[in-house]
Amino acid sequence: MTPVTTLLANAKSLLAAGQRARALPLFEQALSQTPTDLGLRQTVAELNAQLGRTQRAVAHYAHACEDYALRGQSLEAIALCKRILALDPAHEETQARLAELYAGRPSATFEVDDDWNEPTDPSVGRLAAPLDAAAFRPPAPPPSPDELAEPDAADLVTEPTLRPQPPAGGLPRIPLFSALSPAEFIAVLRGAVEPKAFDAGEPIVTEGDDGDAMFAIVQGQVSVERERDGRRQVVDEMRDGDVFGEVALLSNTKRTVTVRAKSPTVVLRFERSAMQDVMRRSPTVARAVDEFCRARLLANWLRASPLFRPLNPKERSELRRQLEPRTAKPGEVLVEAGTQGDSVFFLVRGRCTVVGAQGERYPDMTEGDSFGEISVIRKVPATTTVRAVTDCVLLRLPRAGALTSVLQHPKVLPVVERVVAERLQRTAELLGLGEDGTGS
Repeated sequence: MTPVTTLLANAKSLLAAGQRARALPLFEQALSQTPTDLGLRQTVAELNAQLGRTQRAVAHYAHACEDYALRGQSLEAIALCKRILALDPAHEETQARLAELYAGRPSATFEVDDDWNEPTDPSVGRLAAPLDAAAFRPPAPPPSPDELAEPDAADLVTEPTLRPQPPAGGLPRIPLFSALSPAEFIAVLRGAVEPKAFDAGEPIVTEGDDGDAMFAIVQGQVSVERERDGRRQVVDEMRDGDVFGEVALLSNTKRTVTVRAKSPTVVLRFERSAMQDVMRRSPTVARAVDEFCRARLLANWLRASPLFRPLNPKERSELRRQLEPRTAKPGEVLVEAGTQGDSVFFLVRGRCTVVGAQGERYPDMTEGDSFGEISVIRKVPATTTVRAVTDCVLLRLPRAGALTSVLQHPKVLPVVERVVAERLQRTAELLGLGEDGTGS
């Protein structure tokens, strides 16, 4: 028997020379000796796909997909299932298996630290084998006529393997997906999810572009960048299992950051228009998407806002139940001067103008700003009109919740009072008033 190392060395040399048909049998011989090598199995699957041997490619991909799924690595499993459907749109077994493992498991609450891609049982080891990114790139050159021979069906993936078993405690939930029924799970998987591969340095989304999709990172690392004074600044990094761009499922707002691959990266792309098509057909999917986006927005805001930083996990959990995501179209009035405010607003995306009762212009509200505190805390009419200039995504904290749980919190109250004092001082300066409220 030829050693695996020799088989692989010869196969890779042939592949580098463009001789796919000659390389494939050597890769398959190596796989028969190391059937648990998931990276090698994906190489064999993709070569079969490139050579037009669809049945064999699908069989290998299905095998790898289940290996990932049974270890709780749901994103890899979904990506490979999509590759199978690209090869054979009529294939049903693999998507049904994923729905059986992961769908129909709703949860009463969404936990901030839920991860899309981590096994929960330490006895079930995470597979280190990466996805073969070639499967999610533009198609390879078509095979030559002598490469098109289809193997006999009986020759499909017959080597014995040791398959994993689901962990005793069950597989982890997939945020968004596990709230769906098996049929709805399959509808979203088939209709709204697309795997994409990016090289290191390649942008996945670009600041200023329309936000038309949400992304989940299957594998790789990305940097989050903002343009400031003509210079690109890295403000965050993300890795396998992280999600970004969820605001795009709620509103067609501009991207506020550039997300760039730091290493070869595979993502799942959830296009808004495709998700909306599925949501129109299924109220359950629409509710699941709304709850998922709401939870993500609140979790991200609670982590980032200095106002909420003093709250403990229990208090943040309570706050999540009170904050309400909402959107606003350009021209929509959110707070009107002279009326009693009933909410505090936190601007997540977009820009708003602020105009006083006498027409005085204040600095625009942008991402991260809040407004409405003075009217709510002091129970007085609002002194300014706040109007959306662009499509906006906001979080609304109703009057009762603001007064009872957050704004009166002993560690938050000093921060709120400082904000109120700064707003009142700014108003006095704009109107030319002295500290006593009279003209100077």
